[in-house]
Amino acid sequence: MINKTEQEIMKDWDSDISKPIVSICSTTYNHEKYIAQALDGFLMQETDFPFEILVRDDCSTDKTALIVKEYAEKYPALIKPMYEKENTYSKGVRPMATVMKKAIGQYIALCEGDDYWMDPKKLQVQKDFLENNKEYSLCYTAATVISDNGDILIENKTFGDSSEEELIAGLGYATTASVMFRIFDFGAYSSAKVTNGDNLLWHYLGFYGKSKCIDTLENTIYRIHNGGIWSGRSEKNKLIELLNTYNIIRQNIIVNCSQSPQILKMHDRIYGNIFLTFFYKAMKNFMFQEVIFGFKNLILLDTVSKYFLLKYMLKKTFKKLLFKFHREK
Repeated sequence: MINKTEQEIMKDWDSDISKPIVSICSTTYNHEKYIAQALDGFLMQETDFPFEILVRDDCSTDKTALIVKEYAEKYPALIKPMYEKENTYSKGVRPMATVMKKAIGQYIALCEGDDYWMDPKKLQVQKDFLENNKEYSLCYTAATVISDNGDILIENKTFGDSSEEELIAGLGYATTASVMFRIFDFGAYSSAKVTNGDNLLWHYLGFYGKSKCIDTLENTIYRIHNGGIWSGRSEKNKLIELLNTYNIIRQNIIVNCSQSPQILKMHDRIYGNIFLTFFYKAMKNFMFQEVIFGFKNLILLDTVSKYFLLKYMLKKTFKKLLFKFHREK
């Protein structure tokens, strides 16, 4: 636990704590080894505006909730904990969407309980950027990806900037723990039945502006471990969930962007890559039920998209076979 009092953290705040400018939203489940590091990253932030820390424990079976309680008792004006009496994720509830609906700030910063921030100026810099650049709906930092034991897996993970069209099409990316974005109506987003809500979130934010990678801040730390909601899933399940998410994105594009055919065309390309990766893995591993699932998804597409995907599939398959033929020669 950091050695700072609430008064020290709030000493430069220029407005009432009851009206936070930024809401830090964090979800946690069995993060006993990591949650203190995440909370310390929030509490070390140096800002001239008030922020709130919303932490939701989804009925952890280890000491995570006790650690959150210890922090909340020391920082009662800052930390607003939520303790679930039973695990809700197993019942289809999306943890982060639930927390976001409780946020009252103008901006939201995300960080799950197994990730953490390194830069004490993160919130200040990101908030100032969004306030001074109204054409952007979100900003993020690069990330350092580490393993469960702290080994660096990726030194500097970043995705560059994205236009509104790219975000809407599903081509926008960011490391979740590094983002800050403007608050918006979460209704349709929070009710969608998806596991990887990040891709859907960037899609919805595209209707409000562009994204920017801020490279002047220290990297956010993103941890990959078997207990992670996304990183702990099998590759097969990840692909199934991505197909589901991008189907939802597609339907939203058709409803809201019928006058922008280029957005659907951009979406078709990423959907095509996900579908082909899914299809090749399913065929390679004789997962015939998954192949049927994939083709059911394909049938749902409009005629133009079906034509595009079939053409794309044949082209990619031909290239693979040609490459294999030359290598064997």
